Amino acid sequence: MHYRKKITMAVVMAAGMLLPLAGYSSNEPRPMNVLFVMVDDLKPLMGCYGDPIAKTPNMDRLAARGVLFERATCQISLCAPSRASIFTGLRPDTLKCYTNVDKFRKNLPGIVTMPQAFQRSGYHTVSIGKVYDARNCDPGAWDEEMLPSSETEKKIYALEENERLYHENDARFKAATTQEKFRLWRVGPAYENAPLDESHYWDDQVAEQAIATLRRIKDKPFFLGVGFIKPHLPFACPKKYWDLYDHDSMPLASNPEPPDNGVPMALHDGFELRQYQGIPRKGRLDDDLARTLIQGYYACASFVDAMIGRVLDELDALGLKDNTIIVLMGDHGWHLGDKGIWGKLTAYQEATIAPMIVVDPRRNGGSRVNGLVEFVDICPTLCELAGVAAPDGFEGTSFAPLLADPSKNWKRATFSEVGRGAAWKEFIGTSMRTERYNYVEWRHRTKGTLQARELYDLETDPREMNNLALTPE
Repeated sequence: MHYRKKITMAVVMAAGMLLPLAGYSSNEPRPMNVLFVMVDDLKPLMGCYGDPIAKTPNMDRLAARGVLFERATCQISLCAPSRASIFTGLRPDTLKCYTNVDKFRKNLPGIVTMPQAFQRSGYHTVSIGKVYDARNCDPGAWDEEMLPSSETEKKIYALEENERLYHENDARFKAATTQEKFRLWRVGPAYENAPLDESHYWDDQVAEQAIATLRRIKDKPFFLGVGFIKPHLPFACPKKYWDLYDHDSMPLASNPEPPDNGVPMALHDGFELRQYQGIPRKGRLDDDLARTLIQGYYACASFVDAMIGRVLDELDALGLKDNTIIVLMGDHGWHLGDKGIWGKLTAYQEATIAPMIVVDPRRNGGSRVNGLVEFVDICPTLCELAGVAAPDGFEGTSFAPLLADPSKNWKRATFSEVGRGAAWKEFIGTSMRTERYNYVEWRHRTKGTLQARELYDLETDPREMNNLALTPE
């Protein structure tokens, strides 16, 4: 495994910057550590969220120790811009970060991110794996950063024949004409059921590095970000996790058709999935393939659950359980065939609602919050819980009071957005979700002209299958 390790000396600080934690004495309360666990493309497909099939014992036991948020909304259902919003406390429109290649540091070079806020308060900050997206990272925020030295050096598959096919397809795709690209696969198989152990996969190495880092930094206040890449495509993990689920019993989406009176712009054809070998370039997937993909998603969720369990076990073994705030979250949700959609990047709940669990050992665990919160709220919340000065200008609201009183009345609405058209930027769908409704406006991004509207009554239509926006009453 190739890692890039960047060490930034904490003494290189702005003039007059104070380090209030650096000199705490042994008889003073130790500052609270933060373990921030990001899981790529994870929807609330876990036992603790009521899924009757998912086998996620480690995430379930974490929920029993903390507070589970049932309706946490991401600001945009795409990896890089969602993470940029999480770690800055700013919305995509402020960051001008809508796609995986938009650079928030280019647009707002002077902003202070959440890990930087902890760093400036004397915390040792470490990033391991996919915390930020590698295409939109924040190198100034970390004392140490451990990632593959490049995306191309990170193996996607464990089986050599699949890895070889991936590189062959990628080379063929890059050499093709624009017209030829529409009929070519770009990567390898969409799934891999390999009779190998965990050590052949990247997330195992992320867990190993996290464990080694915890042992090394356990005696100093730390902000440790750990990012696992599964269940992101391809659905590749050891066979033992596939064997937890019976292929023929995997439930297909009960709503595979588009919504009534729907907006075509709101849908997509599974652009990401369609790039994988063996997936039809267009059209509906047959039931057998759909069940295999769903089984693969569940298997990868169980695989990453096992890796998370190893990190949590080490935290407890090191005696850090009572002094560490833990956040576990996905960066957005994912469609598994509902509305005919496979993937992320929509304004529907399947893509915008993602799991979030917060453990503060100073508070009782096992609670659930049904109130509306947003991912942009995480930055001010963690700063408040740890007693760290929050960055100026953040646009979220600390939900720390909900940890003490999960039934407390909270936000009236949450907001998410998604792009469409050229480079996903020509049009924008903005979702305003309230307790009962999801209202979406589709507009031209620069001209502001209204293109379409959607309104779903989540009380009577929780699957969002009947667009009421065109109904006069």
